[in-house]
Amino acid sequence: TYTNSAGGGQNYRGNFSNSGTFNAGGGLHRFNGSTAQVLTGATTFQNMEVNNSAGLVINSDVTVTTQATLTAGVVTTGANVFILQQTSSSGISRGSGYINGNLRLRMPTGGTSRVFDVGGANGYRPVTVAFANITTQGDLTVSISDPAGDHPNIGSSAIDAAKSVNRWWTLTNGGIVFSGNYSATFNFLAGDIDGGANTALFNIQRFSGGTWNDVTAGTRTATSTQGTGLNAFGSFAIGERITVPTCPAGGELVSGLFGSYYTVTGGFPPARPAGVPDGTRIDGTVNFNWAGGAPGVGGIGADQFSVRWDGYIYVTVSGNYRFQTQSDDGVRLWVDNMTTPVIDNWTDHASTTDTSGNVALTAGQYYQIRLE
Repeated sequence: TYTNSAGGGQNYRGNFSNSGTFNAGGGLHRFNGSTAQVLTGATTFQNMEVNNSAGLVINSDVTVTTQATLTAGVVTTGANVFILQQTSSSGISRGSGYINGNLRLRMPTGGTSRVFDVGGANGYRPVTVAFANITTQGDLTVSISDPAGDHPNIGSSAIDAAKSVNRWWTLTNGGIVFSGNYSATFNFLAGDIDGGANTALFNIQRFSGGTWNDVTAGTRTATSTQGTGLNAFGSFAIGERITVPTCPAGGELVSGLFGSYYTVTGGFPPARPAGVPDGTRIDGTVNFNWAGGAPGVGGIGADQFSVRWDGYIYVTVSGNYRFQTQSDDGVRLWVDNMTTPVIDNWTDHASTTDTSGNVALTAGQYYQIRLE
């Protein structure tokens, strides 16, 4: 048992291990070593400072009740959480330090805006979250993926993986009750962005419960995108939306679907078709039996390729429709809603028939359709 009865400060220049009872008192506990430090054991400080350019790794949850000062160095949490219980925005101050991992802040009642000082191992990428009105205070945990890479489920989103931010963020609610909605501004580095992506066209999608949901984009800059009108939490991906190619012949509709053909590398199932295709053509009917043959476009071989077909269907009679595919191997089909497929069997399988549930369509309307 350790009790800081005098209430004075403490400097730690080596590793810190707590396997018993630690009573920090009101003094400042400063981690200011010259080499990387490690903090082990769940510990609560009233006031804590990290001033070590080599960084601090926490192997357990760390709680700060009053003041956290991130003077210099990266605090790496792994699966653990750095927790600040002070409800005032002054409860955390920052020089050049930040949290690489999970940062939890207490969100007070009323109109509340807080900056979450998070980032990856190679740079600071803060998130600003602003609630219109919190009626019951609670905790919000924010993290950003590290190392770089797209969201693991980006293949089922409407975000183009080849024109995206190679980071994703997670917001987890811990008891906050609010009315209205909230906004979140996600910052990233120029090096996080895919080459050729246009940040002025960036959109946000939220992933929760296995489903992607659109987020209204607010202010966009070269290194940030704001999501507005939010009323739920989850993980967030940012990038340009996958677009349906425009119709040829001056915009006139033509019979068939626009096929984008891609060479696939790696294992199965492959990543969702994205980026610049190896070849394109209009396929009047999607009814192929390539077996051991090649599709005959873009120099693609007989194996290891995927296709995305985009277009529209025109409905002459209102009602509930079911769609059916026969495929060998993976298949996905979207109708109208480009976020959630009506058929999703992206697996290695023999010839298989898949049937969608009911899809309500209205006479006289064109509906976007995509088949992969």
